[in-house]
Amino acid sequence: MSTVRFTAALVVVLGLFVGGCGTQKNSVEMDSTLVSPATDVTLDEYLKNQGVRVEPQTQETLKVVKIGVQQPVGWLVNMNFQIPNTYLVITDTGAIDDGFAPNAVVIIHKLVGKLDAREVIRRGYVDTQRFKNFKQKSASMADYKDRPSAVIEGTFENESGQSLQVLNRYVMVSVEEQNFVVLLSVTTTAAQAGALENDVRTLDGGLNITT
Repeated sequence: MSTVRFTAALVVVLGLFVGGCGTQKNSVEMDSTLVSPATDVTLDEYLKNQGVRVEPQTQETLKVVKIGVQQPVGWLVNMNFQIPNTYLVITDTGAIDDGFAPNAVVIIHKLVGKLDAREVIRRGYVDTQRFKNFKQKSASMADYKDRPSAVIEGTFENESGQSLQVLNRYVMVSVEEQNFVVLLSVTTTAAQAGALENDVRTLDGGLNITT
């Protein structure tokens, strides 16, 4: 039987929020105007350039924000698939395709330093667009439940040459003078994307953020 794979490699490829430094007091500026995407740097690079420090959050460390994800039938939280410094991983091990388990990963980082939420979210496409042989299907910078957001979906190749389909949604959250960025990343094989489309929509639309 093939070894089950999922997005551990994808999380590495994303290269999200690996550092940066800053000592500024937390603050955030938000504009309800729909912004246009930027292509200059990745979100991580932008934060570094702005001197914003990034701190990974887990269910144990995150206290002021609560995250919930609606789980489609068959998608479960399996402790064998959890990743260090990651908030949550949900997998559908009943739909394994060519050794790959469809999965949804929630990554949350606290942003320490002065920032403009709309400028941060403008870089929400860039990481995904730099995936190997990425072919974009859709993208939107519309707010998600009244919060600044960017969502992008398309296909790419992983390091093994396997064709995968991914939906990445970033959401900016501000509460009690603290700022966070939430990433929901849902990945399937390209071959099963059609059959699991409703599951992906349920996961994306079922991301609930409360403060």
